[in-house]
Amino acid sequence: MSICVEIYDKHRCIRHTCFFKSMTSPSLTQETHLEKKQPIAMIIRMLNRTYPDTTLALNFTNPLELLIALILAAQCTDILVNQVTAPLFEKYRTA
Repeated sequence: MSICVEIYDKHRCIRHTCFFKSMTSPSLTQETHLEKKQPIAMIIRMLNRTYPDTTLALNFTNPLELLIALILAAQCTDILVNQVTAPLFEKYRTA
């Protein structure tokens, strides 16, 4: 099993990192919680070093609004999402 991460600067890959776990390893199904978190922590550190001043362009005030905005952002631009969600979140404050 492998997890590969590519970090792009515009359209050019600036870093490619892969983490591998042998499929024949008997401990594959017995991985500890800490072992599972190590590659994730490394990826987060790498992203934080590469993009230290990033901010989220979506407007939200709670986790539900963030979830809805992220789902919509997969379909169109963040600017359009912010235009659509402002009246939506005003009218529908809860799920």
